[in-house]
Amino acid sequence: MGFRLLTSLAPLSLLTLFSLGACAAPSFAQSENQRKYEGVWIYEFEASTFVEGETSAPAKRPKLDQTSILLYNPEEVSRGPDYDDYDEQRRCYPLYAFLVSFIGREETIPLGPVPGVDFWKSEITVDRMISAKPIAGPRCYDR
Repeated sequence: MGFRLLTSLAPLSLLTLFSLGACAAPSFAQSENQRKYEGVWIYEFEASTFVEGETSAPAKRPKLDQTSILLYNPEEVSRGPDYDDYDEQRRCYPLYAFLVSFIGREETIPLGPVPGVDFWKSEITVDRMISAKPIAGPRCYDR
């Protein structure tokens, strides 16, 4: 009976029915924990660190437990160098710093402190980049 009822509905009615269902579905665009972030994003090979509130690239590598990992692709900001290339002259994987403003969502990393291992305090997903301005790079931190 149910199948006959669905097949007898006009195609336009089915479209309306499914459209209404899609409107009721939750989306990240309306996420309650979404907010605006501003600060410095430091991208380097196998690391993507966000320091909220900073306005310039730090001279030393920030402590991971005081920063967040930022989930975003630097090529979305600037399609210049290969951001993951090893620099033979500098003998390092260079870092690139950007002054950024974006809308995103933050999640605490559930591992907690592990002796001898550093982790970022949280993970931030960028939903919409508002602005991104290169402010440093390529360069290397002193070892």
